[in-house]
Amino acid sequence: MKLLEFWEEISLMPDAVRQLEKLEITEGEYEKLRELFLRDVNLFYEAVKKREDFRLVFLYCFSKMACEVYDRYCEQGISRRVYRDTFYDLTLWCENCYKAYGEYGIAQYDWFCRHLDMSLFRLGRLEFEKIPSLWEIQTDGISVHKGDPVISVHIPQGEKLELDACLDSFRQAEQFWKEKQVYLCHSWLLYPGLKEIMKPESNILQFQTLFHIVAVDFEWREAEERIFGELETDPRSYAEDTSLQRAARKYLLSGEKLGSGLGVWTGEEKDANTADHIHTWIQEHTEELVNTADYIFRHPELSKEEVVSSACLSDYLEEKGFRITKGIAGLQTAFVAEWGTGKPILGFLAEYDALPGLGQKPVCTYQPLKTPGHGCGHNLLGTACAGAACALKEAMETSDLPGTIRVYGCPAEEIIIGKIQMNEAGVFDDLDAAITWHPFDRNRVSYDIWQAQDMKNYKFYGVKAHASKHPELGRSALDAAELMNVGVNYLREHVADDVRIHYTYTNTDGPANIVPDFASTNYFIRSSKRSRTEDASNRVDDCAKGAALMTGTRVEIELVTSNQEMKVNRPLAEAFYQAMTETSLPEYTKEELQFAETITKEAGLINDGNYFGGLEPLEDQPVLLAIGTDVSEVSHTVPTVMLSAATMCKGTPLHHWSAAAQSGMSIGQKGMLYVTECMAKGALRLIEEPELLTEAWRVHQE
Repeated sequence: MKLLEFWEEISLMPDAVRQLEKLEITEGEYEKLRELFLRDVNLFYEAVKKREDFRLVFLYCFSKMACEVYDRYCEQGISRRVYRDTFYDLTLWCENCYKAYGEYGIAQYDWFCRHLDMSLFRLGRLEFEKIPSLWEIQTDGISVHKGDPVISVHIPQGEKLELDACLDSFRQAEQFWKEKQVYLCHSWLLYPGLKEIMKPESNILQFQTLFHIVAVDFEWREAEERIFGELETDPRSYAEDTSLQRAARKYLLSGEKLGSGLGVWTGEEKDANTADHIHTWIQEHTEELVNTADYIFRHPELSKEEVVSSACLSDYLEEKGFRITKGIAGLQTAFVAEWGTGKPILGFLAEYDALPGLGQKPVCTYQPLKTPGHGCGHNLLGTACAGAACALKEAMETSDLPGTIRVYGCPAEEIIIGKIQMNEAGVFDDLDAAITWHPFDRNRVSYDIWQAQDMKNYKFYGVKAHASKHPELGRSALDAAELMNVGVNYLREHVADDVRIHYTYTNTDGPANIVPDFASTNYFIRSSKRSRTEDASNRVDDCAKGAALMTGTRVEIELVTSNQEMKVNRPLAEAFYQAMTETSLPEYTKEELQFAETITKEAGLINDGNYFGGLEPLEDQPVLLAIGTDVSEVSHTVPTVMLSAATMCKGTPLHHWSAAAQSGMSIGQKGMLYVTECMAKGALRLIEEPELLTEAWRVHQE
């Protein structure tokens, strides 16, 4: 193919053609550059860039080499249309160069070798490049190892990204390579956070539905460049000319980032019917789920006293066809609800206990009630687990999937007893995986190390005496308790940074004129590693024994409960993160945003005006948390995954009246419904892809 014929073939701009015809470059100079390109492409780039007109020279050289490649296309039976469409990139890049620099040529010179070595082809709307995979991927029945041959999908600019056109491209790709392929796409167009700034029916979000998004990163700022045309260091400098620009600017000003997503697809359109049943069931049962959470909110009960709350959830599940066993593991308010038969056996861990002194009306100002309160959102937690189990049951029945679903009613989480006692009784032993979540101010997979904890009571026994007339006869138990606490306060300087020790006096009643013969304290000792917790706990015991020795009293040490740190499971975390990316985040009304603004001010919370965030990326490494849960004990028995959902605005602390208030109104309820769908979809993946459970157990047993 001749040069003029080639430029006409790719519809190169006439002005660019005229400049190329005037370019001063001899055939000998071109041959030297061509030899450099074939020997070392970087030397080629350096040689061309020495010329003042290097951009135009790049366009000329690439055009000449493209003409030479045409013969290879013909030899391999590749159509002229594919050749034309593939090398049309030169025209697009020439236009970009003119817009950016006011001259015709090529600025993206490091990309074109893929076209020339015939590893990249444009087939319809999309471009496809055969490469060795750079990633390890296990998702939705797709297994890709580093180095495996895959097809990298690129999205050329200049045309609408219509779903039908993209699907036609994939069909062409299948015919082109004459076999099934695994497609990878690493692009800003696959960033899950775009759901926050685009409408669901937009072409980009429709394109996302083709892929399983398995990772996100923030190394590129391509999204900002494509949306705004150029990059700025301060988002306030970005234009607001289009609705997309306005939404993206607001998103960035809220502290969020626009990143890229890595998606994988086999070329087979997803059968979304089963997952759709989950979404549909939740939509159809939203009112009853909200009413269930509200009922538990209005009937708050302390740990081990959750008679009404436990019955509310177990009755609900029984109505939905689950078999109920109550009073398990010697706990009156514990239950197991079960449906189905056979493997896998998946268990949802429901909680429903409230906190003392946190009764609060579901309003945006501090209006306390003389009752316990759901300052940890357990009214939402238990309801979501029950709802997820029911939605999963619907999907399994519809698609005739095997397996057993259980909901474990787990009382007394706030005092770290329920699941400890249940685990010791072996009720979780035959599970294939345990699934739960916790209300927070963020949407994410909780890939976190929750703390290993000891809860202890220290009881000091002394001798009564008249505090004024015969103090020498008295032995003060209260003095012993105080001296113990003084010793522990000095101990804090000599423990690891992640160790937390906190206490309260639990019985110090009596008049001051009597030397107290009894005093007691309750201690929590925690850290992110069981061995460090045990070391600190033993040293706290020594402080108590020393205080008793100093005061001539006697101390009894009672270990109320103890648990290990959380054992995270990467395969489960990735599977459920995928489910979260495929679930639409809640949208908030003006009234809810006003509620968030007011409660932020009333509670003295720190917030930049962005009250609700998107889905946060899955961390590469586990995160250390300064809180604990008895779920951690279950995680050492079976593979366990925990999610977090925003049931309160950013900055809301747990165990606070503002958390309780939002747990009883629509903000908390929307987060609950979101995570209900996420948990059910994640569990469905474990049933449909049994290899995920195999890998989860392999990691668990390491």
